[in-house]
Amino acid sequence: MHINWGLIRKPSSRIILLDIIMLFIALINLASFSFDFTYITLRNFYFNYIPFVISYDAIKGMEPHDFTKDYLEKADVFFNESYRLGSETDPNLTPSYVYTLDQKKVDELINLSFKMIDEDPFKPANKSGELEVIKERIKDYMKVDIKDKSMRPSKKGFQAFWNMNKDNIKERKEFFYSELEPIIKTNYWRKIDKTGNYVDYYRYIDSVFVFIFITEFLLMWRFSIKRYGEDEKVLYPVYHWYDIVSCIPLQQFRFLRLLRVIFVYMRLVKKGIIIPTDNPIKRLIEKYTQIITEELSAIVSLQILTDIEEKTKLGVNKTIIEESIVPHKDLIRNVLVKNIQKISIKLVRENKSNIVDFATMVTRKTILDMPEYKTLHKIPYVKDKIEQIISEKNLSKMINQHSENITDNLDETLHNPIGEKFLNDLTDAILDEIIDTMKDDVVQDLMEKINLQFIAELKESTSFRKWKLDKELKKKNTDKLVENKNI
Repeated sequence: MHINWGLIRKPSSRIILLDIIMLFIALINLASFSFDFTYITLRNFYFNYIPFVISYDAIKGMEPHDFTKDYLEKADVFFNESYRLGSETDPNLTPSYVYTLDQKKVDELINLSFKMIDEDPFKPANKSGELEVIKERIKDYMKVDIKDKSMRPSKKGFQAFWNMNKDNIKERKEFFYSELEPIIKTNYWRKIDKTGNYVDYYRYIDSVFVFIFITEFLLMWRFSIKRYGEDEKVLYPVYHWYDIVSCIPLQQFRFLRLLRVIFVYMRLVKKGIIIPTDNPIKRLIEKYTQIITEELSAIVSLQILTDIEEKTKLGVNKTIIEESIVPHKDLIRNVLVKNIQKISIKLVRENKSNIVDFATMVTRKTILDMPEYKTLHKIPYVKDKIEQIISEKNLSKMINQHSENITDNLDETLHNPIGEKFLNDLTDAILDEIIDTMKDDVVQDLMEKINLQFIAELKESTSFRKWKLDKELKKKNTDKLVENKNI
């Protein structure tokens, strides 16, 4: 991956530069709270292999547990005083050690070991499992007979362990510092504040990032309104909901900042600012970006459709008609009338031949059905004249000749006050009839069924995931290749 600095140097690229800065800040924040989130889980690893990291204990309000700290200090004093180099050892000879056993210190360490087993100082740190490991190790090392019920096996093991002599003190010292001390020294006590919660100063570190993110969100919101219009006052926060929610100072919401990193990164890639190299990491990012985007879109879509479904069941159709159509009936009527005036004459002229044929047929049929025609038709001379006059050819010619006058008169009529009033009254009557029909219970039930069926289809299609289909297709293709190879 590399950055196209040429595009960034352009004067119009201030927003792009801000995106790049915010991407790096978001990555730093993502790394910091990921470390904080996993710190307690990985603390034993840091303690044993990267000890300087343990200074982070101060941020989490953690300190060595008083009991286990005192236990290890007393064990150090015991081993140092009981098994030490002789004061007159010759450097050229094998070092000689002086063994002096202080029974008071032995008894004290035995009592402390019993107290550790009974009171479990590891419990406040949720490390009781490590005390069990210590107990198992001491039992195994001292080969305690677990069938003897006179004393708990772990206590019997510690009692035998601390009652050592000059022949086994060296071996037991090595066992203690290699097998027991590394576990005991990782125990800690965590401070509790006035609210009863653990002390955690990371929130002050995180608040700096939250302030930066909120400031950037407000600046981009303002820029979006200025660039795209007033609708962005509502649309921008909806599109960037994850920016708002991720700023809530709770551990569960902080991981939404990963979406900020992904979307800013993809935006910069789309603009050609970041040019990713083709590698497994890039493909992995693209794959999971698609999955996350699809899943989030599906969740939001399903929630919207479910809300619409519930409102439909509550009879919202009638409310929509009353609150949306009725108040705007005058506007709808005016629009319809104006459009009728625009298209009516055009339609008449474009379909003149069809209209003439239709008018001829209607006129001839009307005359043929008249009683007067039937009476005159009985008169021999008159009959032929009437047939000649009302023939389809003559009627068509006559109507065609007068069609232009009819069209002009119709155009004039539709635009004069009488024609406009007629159209307004006709449109009002049609709209009232439509509204009344839509309010009918039967129609409402039908509309509800249609809407619910339509919503159900949409919800079913929303459950479709392109990434799952791609995965299934790849599996089928792989299985097919394996099958062909076996054949």
